[in-house]
Amino acid sequence: MNDGMFHRVTLWLRCCLAGVVLLCAVGLNSAEAHYGDFYNQWKDTDVATLLEHGRKCDMAHDDERALMFYRLITNKMEKNASPDVQKIYANAFINMGAIFQNMNDNQHAYESFMRAMEIVEKYDFEGMVPYIYTDIGSIYQDMHEYNTAMDYHRRALDKALSNRDWYITEVAAENIFTHAIVNDDIKRYGDVLTHIEQHNIDTSNPCGKFVARYTRAMRLLQQDSVTSAITAMDHAIACVSDSMFERPELIMFDLYHCKSLMLERMGQREAAITTLHRCEQMGEQHDIGSIKMTEVSKLMSELYMKNGQTDSAYVYWNKVYRINDTAGDSQERASRIRSMQSLYDLNKKNEEITQANARNRMQSIVLTVIGLFSLVVLGLLLYLYRQKKALAQQHQELFRRNAEVIQREEVERKQLQRYQEQLSQQHGELQQLRQQQMKSAADYKFVVANEPVKYADSPLDESSKLDMLNQIQQVMESNDEIFSPEFTISRLAELIGVKSRWISQVINEFYQKNFNAYLSEIRIHEACKRLTDDEERGQYTIEAISSAVGFKSRSGFFVAFKKVTGLSPTEYIRAASRSRDGV
Repeated sequence: MNDGMFHRVTLWLRCCLAGVVLLCAVGLNSAEAHYGDFYNQWKDTDVATLLEHGRKCDMAHDDERALMFYRLITNKMEKNASPDVQKIYANAFINMGAIFQNMNDNQHAYESFMRAMEIVEKYDFEGMVPYIYTDIGSIYQDMHEYNTAMDYHRRALDKALSNRDWYITEVAAENIFTHAIVNDDIKRYGDVLTHIEQHNIDTSNPCGKFVARYTRAMRLLQQDSVTSAITAMDHAIACVSDSMFERPELIMFDLYHCKSLMLERMGQREAAITTLHRCEQMGEQHDIGSIKMTEVSKLMSELYMKNGQTDSAYVYWNKVYRINDTAGDSQERASRIRSMQSLYDLNKKNEEITQANARNRMQSIVLTVIGLFSLVVLGLLLYLYRQKKALAQQHQELFRRNAEVIQREEVERKQLQRYQEQLSQQHGELQQLRQQQMKSAADYKFVVANEPVKYADSPLDESSKLDMLNQIQQVMESNDEIFSPEFTISRLAELIGVKSRWISQVINEFYQKNFNAYLSEIRIHEACKRLTDDEERGQYTIEAISSAVGFKSRSGFFVAFKKVTGLSPTEYIRAASRSRDGV
């Protein structure tokens, strides 16, 4: 090659390269301008309206415009948005993932589904979980990692049945059983069939009706009733309508694929090939993913080969090889997806560890607060215990003093009674013994006060007063009528046969208290005896005893008891009990 020819070739290559670059730049600028116009038109629209428009484009198979709507939603994401808005974000990611998956871009599909899962788990959108599980399972199925795929489909089925969502129940079941039929492994999934049948399928729901018929077909196939299974499959196919599914062609594609496998199993190859041609036409018409089309082409090639139609078999084998030429890129994307799954699992584990550490810190704080509170309570209880112990000792001392007073009064009363008997025998010598009587009265703690002015006109002399005092004591000691609430000074005067005024004078001069206080004190001393008497106390309540000794009200009894003894009735009983026990 001479220099002129080399120069021309080089110039031509440069021009071609420049043209390619120019075309790429124009294409990129055109795409950027297209999205820029779209963004400016819809940027102020709320996310709910954007989602609705995205779904309409999705239904119309306008994937490019649908993706722009969904991307615009995800670009407007706010962390503090309400749960309803967060659900819209999750739906946008799910729909984006479905479009990417239909484009055989499983890497971006997986990323979208994982973003949706993060939102769903954070806000506990249980109803959306089976949809994401199904989509992720389909990605693994495209990658031929069938064990992982079936695990996701089973989890989706369990969630869907729990939620009684018959739409996603059908999708999950159809994914599981299509794989089972393709691999001639339907008997392995008998537990899945039983699980579905036990959930009382709602056949009034169109999707529920489809699930019931489809499950029936799978059960018949498992029982090797292939003819009946094909009839049941036709009934299931007849249930599918555009109103049931967003993309009914995908469901119909899988159903016809399964039916062709059943026909092939029965030896009806021509019918199976015809059915597969319907799958092929449906795939080309609705742009169904290449992986599903590969399975159909592979089966067509095998059937044609069995029929001896080698030319047709080679045609379909070439289709399979053309798709498999991209396997290297698919394997690279599959590796990325597995790395993303590992990263997602690692992040989730780190989040769980962070939450566990936060819980541990909170538990430590709570335990510290509880410990401090326990110490405060313990100190308070100790203080209350000491106070109670001191109070009990005070009560015990008051009880002891009251017991001594009652005992001393009893001794003094007997001494006074003997003195009064002697005084009666020496009545004739009253004048000579007057000084002795006054001294005796002082010895026995009867203080005879100087005669008040108000009793200056009283006809009672000292002998009459002592005699009357003796009569008063006899009545108060021996007559139970004094414990009647109606007992008064008038009744006492009537029993003795003297005037009420004289009784009041004698009590006032000898006891330095009025009649009511004198009567109340006698009644309280009687109540003390009864309260400390085990037999009496066991048969009657405090209220009954207070009524029995002449008090009309519980409050009046308690006030009088406290005034005389310094203790309440209950405290007096406890003090008596501790005294008997030697505490």
